[in-house]
Amino acid sequence: GRLQGIMAIPNAEVLSLYQDMIENWFYWRHQELYSYKTMITSLESGDVEGFVAHIRGYINSSISFFDFKENTPENVFHAFMLGFLSGLQDTYDITSNGESGLGRYNVILEPKTPDKRGIVLEFKTSKPKKNLTNTAEKALEQIEEKDYAAVLKNKGAREILLLGMAFWGKEMKAVYKVLEGQIP
Repeated sequence: GRLQGIMAIPNAEVLSLYQDMIENWFYWRHQELYSYKTMITSLESGDVEGFVAHIRGYINSSISFFDFKENTPENVFHAFMLGFLSGLQDTYDITSNGESGLGRYNVILEPKTPDKRGIVLEFKTSKPKKNLTNTAEKALEQIEEKDYAAVLKNKGAREILLLGMAFWGKEMKAVYKVLEGQIP
C-alpha cells in the first residue's frame, strides 16, 4: 500500500520559501499567461470562476512540475492547493486539517479584517473522470453537512465562500456557494 499522511508547513520560514517557489514558477514559466497575484486575488474578491480557470490553466500547462495521474492521492492536491493559497497569508489566517463543526475541514481562510469574506475549501479526488462534477458537489455537501464554516460563523463572519473542488489527474471541477448577510 501507499504511505499516506498529513503534510504541514512547520514554520513561517518554510512557508515563505514555499510561497516564493510558487511565485517564481508563475513568473518564469507563465509570466504572460498566468499571474499568481491575479489568481489569488480572484479568490479573495469572490471571482471563483477566474480562480478556478487560473488553477486549471496552471495544472494543464505545468506537467514538468506536477505530473498528476489518475491515481494521485487527495493529499497531493491538498498540498498543491495549500501552496497556492499561501499567497493570501497577509490578509488571511490559513489553517489546514483543523476541526470545525462536526469534522475536520481541508482548508479555512479566516480574514484578518472584517471587510473580507471567510473561505472554506474541501478537496476530493474523483474516480472515475466522469464523476468529477458529482465529486465536487459531494465536497461542497460535506462542507455544509459537517458545518465546517462554524468556526467562521462563530467569529462573526458576514459572508463565507464554500468551495468544493474535485481532481482527477490533470482535470478539475469546482462548485461553490456563498453564505451572505448576517450569519446566525
